[in-house]
Amino acid sequence: MIRSFLFDILGDLIFPPRCASCGVRLPVPAGTRLCQGCKEEIQAVTPPFCSVCGEPFRSRAGINRTCGRCLKARPCFKKARSLFVYAGPVKELVRRVKFNDDGHALKALREIVEESFGRPVHSGGSVVIPMPLHRTRLIERGFNQSLRIALQLFPRDMVRRSMLKRVRNTLSQTGLSLEDRKRNVGGAFVVRYNGHPPDEVLLFDDVFTTGATANEASRALRRSGIKHVDVLTIARTVRWQ
Repeated sequence: MIRSFLFDILGDLIFPPRCASCGVRLPVPAGTRLCQGCKEEIQAVTPPFCSVCGEPFRSRAGINRTCGRCLKARPCFKKARSLFVYAGPVKELVRRVKFNDDGHALKALREIVEESFGRPVHSGGSVVIPMPLHRTRLIERGFNQSLRIALQLFPRDMVRRSMLKRVRNTLSQTGLSLEDRKRNVGGAFVVRYNGHPPDEVLLFDDVFTTGATANEASRALRRSGIKHVDVLTIARTVRWQ
């Protein structure tokens, strides 16, 4: 342990550590991947929020309840939860993982999740299904960021890499209206497994925006015979921000 500690200090002296979000130099020994300023900017998703889709309410008074959108059209998943607001350092870390395959940022995400929520995030015994990419997108990017993050947060034997398949190469959801997002991902997923379906699964993704993709993936999972689908994402956009 002492030797490992000394090697860590030596490594920090040779390669000065920097914040995985803003890039500022960290003190030696660092012992963390984020500077204090970035840590203080991180916003956890806290109650009150919708008891179904998990969106925080603008008013911070009151208790968890079902939002108007979910009352109007109940999603196919039972509930969705997000850990952080998609803003500031969390947004930067997710983008660095997603577009730059940044291992430093990936480990920083694990660090803030463990500091805030412990590990594993979900320990109820569910099968964890990372949101899949279409084969074309996977070849272009070279990796699935949701799978990469899931393997940082959950025991490997919980993570199912190939149960859910994306069979349509949909357009990017960025900039689309809610209705266009729903049409864009319609019929995009199929489920494949051997034997009997699990009773419950946890669908995992990096960011929850409108929930259209999570809802369509949950629809496919439910149609395959899975009774209970929960959704968990690292972050979510907040409409009133």
